[in-house]
Amino acid sequence: MRTVTGFVLRHRRLVGLVWLIALLAGGYASATITKHLSQSFAIPGTPSAAADGAIVGTYRSGGSETPLVPVIELPPGQPVTRPAVVAGLRAGFAAAARVGAGQAGASRVVSYASTGDPRFASADGRTTFGLIFTPTFGDPQRDPVVPTAAVRQGRRSASPGSSR
Repeated sequence: MRTVTGFVLRHRRLVGLVWLIALLAGGYASATITKHLSQSFAIPGTPSAAADGAIVGTYRSGGSETPLVPVIELPPGQPVTRPAVVAGLRAGFAAAARVGAGQAGASRVVSYASTGDPRFASADGRTTFGLIFTPTFGDPQRDPVVPTAAVRQGRRSASPGSSR
């Protein structure tokens, strides 16, 4: 350790020059290399990339897109399994799917009302949610139309119970 310290103290200018060269080389490398880096987790040619492309190609939404997730809390005694509740949820989510029609096309909605899948409901059956995929028309980089206020209004007007 003393030999390294002695060398550094005897050759301060040379050590400083080496550090300055390292700093400049690092700055140049970071400016050059960052152009070649990507923040994307998509790896072209993999089965998952092919599946994402097929989903977007078929439905114009989904794939790697993040959906809107409206959550509906039903009143006591109104579990999601009751036929009247299912009908109301179906109508509410259908209204949400129509949001953006004409300008960007209808959204795709998946919920308990459309699938009957118990994973869309809480254990007590009073809370449920849906997944609303807004249209991208095959371009996942394009910002989709996110009609949050209109989705809330359509869901509230046709869905039973209160919502979050």
